[in-house]
Amino acid sequence: METPQEQELLQQKEFLLNGTPVAMLTGNEFEKKEGVMPKQQVKDFYDSIKNRVNSVFGEVILDNQAVKDDFGHGIGKNKMVAFSAVPNVLERGISILNLDYYKAIDPKIKSGMIAAPITIKGEEFIAVCLVRQNKEDRNRLYVHEVTLKEKLLIKSSNKKLPSGSSNPTQSLATERGVRKLSDGSSNPALQEKPAQATNQGAITKVLQNILSAKSTPQDSQKNLAAAAHTRPAGRAVKRRGRGL
Repeated sequence: METPQEQELLQQKEFLLNGTPVAMLTGNEFEKKEGVMPKQQVKDFYDSIKNRVNSVFGEVILDNQAVKDDFGHGIGKNKMVAFSAVPNVLERGISILNLDYYKAIDPKIKSGMIAAPITIKGEEFIAVCLVRQNKEDRNRLYVHEVTLKEKLLIKSSNKKLPSGSSNPTQSLATERGVRKLSDGSSNPALQEKPAQATNQGAITKVLQNILSAKSTPQDSQKNLAAAAHTRPAGRAVKRRGRGL
């Protein structure tokens, strides 16, 4: 019998690995346009959807500041393409890091992660959006990242946990001597210094903990249904950012 925390990890794993992609991208989204900078393309796209979407954390703002913050963490080809999936990830994704105060990210600002499966040119990715909440309780996208499922699965299968532990997140925290938060939780993303806490490496560690959860074939349908039940209602899934 799994603990509630283990069940949550299994539900997250089932959705991220076997859930229906929230966006199916061609790889041609946000192609280069003469005289239009990539930041402006993304800003125009966010403007076209009124700069906000609903999520499991409530309304999330997608404005010029969100674009600046996201680009400030580096932009690769797949990440650029995946800007067009950000609204769907936020609307149809699940929480993989609860919105809360984390010392290693910023003790004065709430942060959380929302993730969902997407495809780019037929390849399967997991997209993660990190959201921050300011003192006025307004949520804003801070950064998004995309990682190949295959790459994550290889890393997760090679990760060895300390003996006697059934919780990947707690195991990794114990292994590296992470100081836990006041609520008793810990997470790999919290191990990094503030400037590093939101990079792709930290997000990957959070995903690896989820993918390391052990499940049986009989659990698959049950966990997928439970994970789907946690997602907020949103607009119809569709491909976004087509040649802005």
